[in-house]
Amino acid sequence: MASIPVPSKQQKFDIDGEETLSRTLVDLLNTFPGMNGRKVCFSTLGNDAGIGFFPLSGAVVTREEKDITGTVYQTCQYPFFIIYRSAPQNESAKIRIKEFLDTIGKWVERQTVSIDGKQILLEHYPDLEGNRKIKSVARTTPAYLDNATDDGIEDWSVSVTCTYTNQFELMR
Repeated sequence: MASIPVPSKQQKFDIDGEETLSRTLVDLLNTFPGMNGRKVCFSTLGNDAGIGFFPLSGAVVTREEKDITGTVYQTCQYPFFIIYRSAPQNESAKIRIKEFLDTIGKWVERQTVSIDGKQILLEHYPDLEGNRKIKSVARTTPAYLDNATDDGIEDWSVSVTCTYTNQFELMR
């Protein structure tokens, strides 16, 4: 006898949170002290160069609780990739790209990083719209070579997840 699959609990998304997180995280990445004239663009890469911020699945509600007064407390995750596209000419250039992505990853995790001989720490995360608050940002992978084309263009990636809270009142 065949078993009937039981549908899993439907996943919830924080659509409004995704919009504010996207803008805030791109702006945050562009304040990284090691950018040296580079710019992170939202879901955009040039044909042969650029740094892009690419959301993975949207802002997912991972936990939700409601109290008796109608206040909803959510914990959400917003996974994304940072992709660095370039045509590195040698092994040393590839190592610099990987080190750049790993360093920006450490920085958004609020670890102390060394840039031009200075020790730099991201003191706090930026404020979000509404009652949302970033709790942590963490890499889920180290930087790695994700794609290489025959003409020497390489996409280096790092996967990151932002965890944040959201609080709101239910409409009565």
